[in-house]
Amino acid sequence: MTATWYVLRGLAHRRSTSLTVALGVAVGASALIGALIVGDSMRGSLREHALKRLGGVTHALIAPRFFRAELASVLPHEIVADDARLASAILLTGGAEHAESRRRSNGAQIFGVEAGFFSTGAPEGAGGGKEPPLAWVPDGSKPEGCLINEALASDLGVRTGDELLLHFARPGDAPAETLLGRREDTTAALRLPVRGIVPDEAGGGLSLRPRQKPPRNVFVPLLLLQRALRRDGVANVLLACTSDPDRISSDAVTASLTSGLRSSVTPEDVGIRIRTDEVRRIVSIESDRLLIDPATERAAEAAIRRLGAAATRVLAYLANDIDAAQSSVPYSTAAGLDTQAFAWGDFRDVQGRAVAAPGDDEVLLNAWTAEQLGAHPGDAVTLRYFVSGGIGELQTREQAFRVSGVIEMNEAAADAGFVPEYPGITNVRRLTDWDPPFPFDFRKVRDIDEAYWDEHRAAPKVFLNLAVAQAMWATEPDRHGRLTSIRLRVPAEDAPSAFAERVRAALTEGIDPAEFGLAWRDVRGEALAAASGTTDFSQLFLGFSFFLIAAAAMLVALLFRLSVERRSREIGVLAATGFAPSRIRGMFLSEGAVLAGAGSVAGLLGAAGYAWLMLSGLRTWWSAAANAPFLSLYVEAATCAIGVPAAAMTALISMTAALRGVLRVSPRRLLSGALPESAPGGGPSRPAQAFSRILPLTCAAMLVFAWFVRGTAAETGAFFAVGGLALVAGLSVARVRWSRRARLGARAAPGVTFALAARNAARHPGRSMTTVALIASATFLVVSIQAFRQAPDDRDEVTGAAGGFELVAECETPLLHDLATPAGWESLGLSLPTRKLLDGAQVFPFRLLSGDETSCTSLYVPTRPRILGVDERFMQRGAFTIRANEAPDASPEALWSLLSKPLDDGVVPVIGDENAVRWQLHSGLGREIVIEDEAGRPTKLRFVALLKGSALQSELMISDAAFRRLFPTSAGHAFFLIDAPREIASELRTVLEGDLRRFSFDAEPVQARLKAFLEVQNTYLSTFQAVGGFGLILGTLGLAVGTARNILERRSELALMRAVGYEPSMLRRLMVIEHVALAMQGLLIGLAAATAAVLPRLLDDPPSVRLWSAAGVAAAIGLVTWITCTLVTRQVTRSEIVAALRRE
Repeated sequence: MTATWYVLRGLAHRRSTSLTVALGVAVGASALIGALIVGDSMRGSLREHALKRLGGVTHALIAPRFFRAELASVLPHEIVADDARLASAILLTGGAEHAESRRRSNGAQIFGVEAGFFSTGAPEGAGGGKEPPLAWVPDGSKPEGCLINEALASDLGVRTGDELLLHFARPGDAPAETLLGRREDTTAALRLPVRGIVPDEAGGGLSLRPRQKPPRNVFVPLLLLQRALRRDGVANVLLACTSDPDRISSDAVTASLTSGLRSSVTPEDVGIRIRTDEVRRIVSIESDRLLIDPATERAAEAAIRRLGAAATRVLAYLANDIDAAQSSVPYSTAAGLDTQAFAWGDFRDVQGRAVAAPGDDEVLLNAWTAEQLGAHPGDAVTLRYFVSGGIGELQTREQAFRVSGVIEMNEAAADAGFVPEYPGITNVRRLTDWDPPFPFDFRKVRDIDEAYWDEHRAAPKVFLNLAVAQAMWATEPDRHGRLTSIRLRVPAEDAPSAFAERVRAALTEGIDPAEFGLAWRDVRGEALAAASGTTDFSQLFLGFSFFLIAAAAMLVALLFRLSVERRSREIGVLAATGFAPSRIRGMFLSEGAVLAGAGSVAGLLGAAGYAWLMLSGLRTWWSAAANAPFLSLYVEAATCAIGVPAAAMTALISMTAALRGVLRVSPRRLLSGALPESAPGGGPSRPAQAFSRILPLTCAAMLVFAWFVRGTAAETGAFFAVGGLALVAGLSVARVRWSRRARLGARAAPGVTFALAARNAARHPGRSMTTVALIASATFLVVSIQAFRQAPDDRDEVTGAAGGFELVAECETPLLHDLATPAGWESLGLSLPTRKLLDGAQVFPFRLLSGDETSCTSLYVPTRPRILGVDERFMQRGAFTIRANEAPDASPEALWSLLSKPLDDGVVPVIGDENAVRWQLHSGLGREIVIEDEAGRPTKLRFVALLKGSALQSELMISDAAFRRLFPTSAGHAFFLIDAPREIASELRTVLEGDLRRFSFDAEPVQARLKAFLEVQNTYLSTFQAVGGFGLILGTLGLAVGTARNILERRSELALMRAVGYEPSMLRRLMVIEHVALAMQGLLIGLAAATAAVLPRLLDDPPSVRLWSAAGVAAAIGLVTWITCTLVTRQVTRSEIVAALRRE
């Protein structure tokens, strides 16, 4: 008989035992491969969901400014694909409200689109490739209206025909935080009937950013949205779409699109205006934002150098008053000029002489102003003017000068072209018709002032040195700019119009669209990168399933060992007839390999079921952890090809370990039926005793280490290290004690019953060790995890998780007045009840850059995180528990102030929540991440401090100054933390949302936010516990198998004891005590390990550790094991005495 035939016959002969072992292998394989499949499914579902949101969109240009909508038709679509289409759109974020029920949904995406958008522009498959049959495009015969997606319709309870109110931001004609920035007229509203509801899968779910929650989308005719914004022919989004995105090269397309954009963009697309004065032969470069921003200035200077033209730089501003000793002139334009303007010799004094450029403390007055003031050269005048001091603040300042000269009102001096066009001021007929965004006292305007306006319009009345003007008025030159125009003199040989075209061409050639925020993004590539997930889901669920896999491996080892022990006489025969131990081992391991392979292959079905069960749990019971109802099962062949051998190898290793002791027994003892662990030993070996002494000491050392690394990235590793060492130490001590009991016999215990139980447990220390290890591991896992469950910290301390705040709020349209001051309340038009409630509260406003969630509520990798700008007032509050490496003992206020301290190489200091930074961003204290600023330039952020378990998981925080530098066009406050008495918080929330409805203001309790974050953590713990519970079931099954096997082996012994007078109840009690004692040892070892693992956290933050809950779980485990032992013992001990005695 060959070895192969022997193996196959052995498997067939003992098919029930073989099937049991194979099933054990299948359970472990199901857990191992299933965990890998869950990871594949998570990634596949996220990928599919993100791409479904994009549809056929591969690239997008999302600009911070408006450009020509016709740019899409200028760019060649062939650079994407043959069937590609480029579509222009406007994308705004705002609020949507049911006109009747007043139900609101903030954060809605408002798309301004053209007809045909859904057929080829939006996600593929919209309307089956056809425009939805809905009359909504205003073409003169059809009524205006909007389309919404299913998610928004569900939120608002909207049906076709209902009316919707839309609120969104309307950009002004100048930077909002400058003097001419309009702070009052910042929102727009539309009331539109809903003409149809677009299914999310048919284009309604369009989103250019990966997100788990369905977007709330509104689709409005592009012309209608342009009118509401008072911007004709503009867009702020370009979409590149194709029907087959998989066949294009993203990098190549991005490069082609960028090249095509650079060759197609015009000065008007980046907000540059070119104004020509035919009479004065001047060509002016201006900005549609009034102030020339740094990018425009760089482009203009490059064009001037390219042309070799003569140019002068101008900063025009408004003086509230020009005061002299005898008189005053109100509301006058002042212009700061560089020396080039005077080098041209155009400015003449009243005697016709060329005037020199004024010095730092000098000004030039035009003749009209000098006459009104009665001022002469050498006299003193004072300029009084406003400057913007921050959000909603205007400060009045004044500066004294000496009059260096009086210039005549010639064409050069009386030039209204020094001042760029500004609607509401430069385009009105009378001075009293002004509509300025600052306080204007019409009573100060005289008839003679009206006469000057009628004749000279906004021509400057006073000229001063450009550098002085910039120091006075350009309060944030790197953000908004320091010039209002750059004036080029037309060469004598050129016509003004021809020279203007040369200027336009030079500007076009030098414009880098990316510097103006016009850059193509590979949104499909970003979606695929984000879909990899913030966590390696395969590793995560392998970690969740580790104990289940380990329990299955131990169960396989136990079952295989029991199978081998039943064949001890067979092994003895083989050994006695000359088979070498290595060959016997090979034959039995061959059987094991067959069972491991068959069980692993059979485990594929179980793996799919296990993965489906886990995904179902993440969609339902554990939905708080994933928040992803779109999760689906994805089974990849590569995963199965890796998982099956891994599961088989794990099982085979367990079998090898189980087989080791059997082959060490002599053939004579095996032939007599003796088992390797049946005979009393000589006590524990010296290495075992040393091991049992060293391990507790090692565990204690690791515990000290865990104390010092608490709150750091090493905390999790230290937790498992301490727990694992404590488990191994406890099991080693138990093994040594069993060996001693085996040597001492019945003298080891005071009572006969307990003595017999202890002695019998020591008969099979390996089997007992497996049982105890299973129970101890399950206890450690389930109890320690239970101890980490958390509830929101409802303490009012400033250093608590809530920071002492009751409400957190956001608005889609930033507030340009300070919500923290009474002056801001008045400017915002808050009602008297709201102001009274705010009197008893503190509001801390922040600048906000919208972006990707960095909290644990998101599964997608955050590529563009949300960022807050933190001011000095908030830093001085010292909110939240904060820590840093540099100054561990510093006050919270000092740690927050680290945001204001500059770092080397332009790195920006940043603070984030510890959990979000560690798990979502995969960074840490002292480490750096890279983001893009507004112009798309990479910028490094370094974490100088971290918050512990705060309500600000979703945001990263930088200083207000750094925020303004990185994101210059982002104006106003859009994020708020409110400290209010708890009894008024709910009412304050309601009135603020009502009064600030036009800004889409939305508030929620901080505790609700914390609860959502902690619910994710607790749900992951529940998942871990649930899988650990499966492992506990296997452990209980192993206990049952061991109990049954032990009793069956000892039936003759029990029958003899029964024959000499032992009552059946006493025998059952003996068996129950023996096996429950083993289970209790495992329970106590697991509890001790769990206590050691959570001790640093318990000492550091006692309220966060749920001791009573953990104790309840431990009691439940003990109860289950006791019931299991009792039931199995009662069932197995029902045997015939005579038959058992005959066998004896």
